[in-house]
Amino acid sequence: MTTITLISEAVRKNKEGDEIVTYKFVDDTYNKNEDGRERAVLEENFWVYTVSSGGIKYIVLAKEKLENHEVHKFKGMAVRVPHKKEFEKNLACRGSTNFFFCKEAESTIRARPPEELVPYAKKFMEENNMDDKEFYQTMKDYIFTHENGLIYNQPEDYTILRHAQLLSGKVDGYPMHLFVWSSFGGGKTQELECLDNVFQEGILEAANSTPKSLVPSFNAVPPAPGFLLTRNRVALVDELMKMIDNAVNNSRSVSDVKNQLANLNFIFEHRKRNANSGNGGIYCIPTMKTIMMMNPSSRSKYIHQELDVLDPSTMSRIVPFVKSDKHLKFITTNVLKKARKGVKGGTSKIAQNQNNLNIPCPRFALLLNEFYVTIYDSCQHFLTNPKQSFLDGLLGVVLTLAKNPMKTVWSRRGKHHTRLLLDGVTKYRCLFRDFDPTFESTQEDYDTCERILVEMVNGWSENMGIQQDIHNNYNQTPIPIVPSTPQVKLGESRW
Repeated sequence: MTTITLISEAVRKNKEGDEIVTYKFVDDTYNKNEDGRERAVLEENFWVYTVSSGGIKYIVLAKEKLENHEVHKFKGMAVRVPHKKEFEKNLACRGSTNFFFCKEAESTIRARPPEELVPYAKKFMEENNMDDKEFYQTMKDYIFTHENGLIYNQPEDYTILRHAQLLSGKVDGYPMHLFVWSSFGGGKTQELECLDNVFQEGILEAANSTPKSLVPSFNAVPPAPGFLLTRNRVALVDELMKMIDNAVNNSRSVSDVKNQLANLNFIFEHRKRNANSGNGGIYCIPTMKTIMMMNPSSRSKYIHQELDVLDPSTMSRIVPFVKSDKHLKFITTNVLKKARKGVKGGTSKIAQNQNNLNIPCPRFALLLNEFYVTIYDSCQHFLTNPKQSFLDGLLGVVLTLAKNPMKTVWSRRGKHHTRLLLDGVTKYRCLFRDFDPTFESTQEDYDTCERILVEMVNGWSENMGIQQDIHNNYNQTPIPIVPSTPQVKLGESRW
């Protein structure tokens, strides 16, 4: 939040020595030489948003934080504010600026209560002439649908994991964050681009960024909150470990980088905190789920070696997943399919396909995006009904199979992660396939979670480096193999 001066009380003396008091409102020009000294001010804290309406840029000042960054209807008062050094410093405003003091804000996308979600899904199917199978396949593919109209589908259990993370709610006040490692060619960038096609909040290219880009930084005026705090629903980061490698190589020690990234901890746990320095302060209220995809650090081949450059406390707050060789073979041999016509997250472009809908494609794309985002927002506010025996069993699966140090890392917050995994898997089944309004976990949900967790633990033993043949001597010049010529006697044919 940012502090804004609304009214200033200015005092000056006339020739007779009498005090003359004037009040300068936010849209008045205040000149110290003419109006006198500033004796008192009325200040308020506001959430600050930059909004465009009718081609005109406004700085919207709201007392309550907006729930999302979608299109809003604002009710309040607009004023034209002259140039002031205060606003140039705090809001980076040069020259006169349009301010809008927001009294009420209404989003075009609203979260729905749990009992309305299944009827909402059935209504969407009916309005768009979709049967159960077509609806399920559309929703399954949606978060893997690229802007180019292709579906970058993944192995079944990994697909459910990705859906489960998005649909899960919060436990202990914070959601599930997912880090995905793999060697190069694992389709990580395409996955992030597909998600950005749905949520449209941007992707941070960490390989060309510094650790300060993620967390609050006070080098600038006003202070920069960092990428994570400025994301609303999802924070998408590509190549985190390259960022860390670059930071270490640029004359920084590993411990310095680890300490800097330790600031991620309160952000991952959605802690409301004040961060201050001489350049100003930031009131931090994280709301995002984080999805980071990366190659391993140049110093690592196995995920447990990443603990040398990534703080174990930070690692315990995320779900670490490594794509296996089998997963990578699926990606390299996978034949991409085209999205059904018009299925592109929030855009008006059209994916080419032979399927035809009665609704114009750009309109269907917008309707589908609004439907999915509404489901996403709604799922953040409630948890499903699991059996305690399921949760105990899932936690035991990981702790039985895992080896230290990853076993210790998982044990610190494993209950949190397994609870949310089961929550998301249950919602995925109930909303997109079975239309089950009870949202109660079943044995099928437990079995699905168990497979995902076993695959996760097995991935912790994967060598993410480039495999080499141990019998080859790469220092020796290779000798080409020349096929021998068969001996032919005089008068005989070679063939």
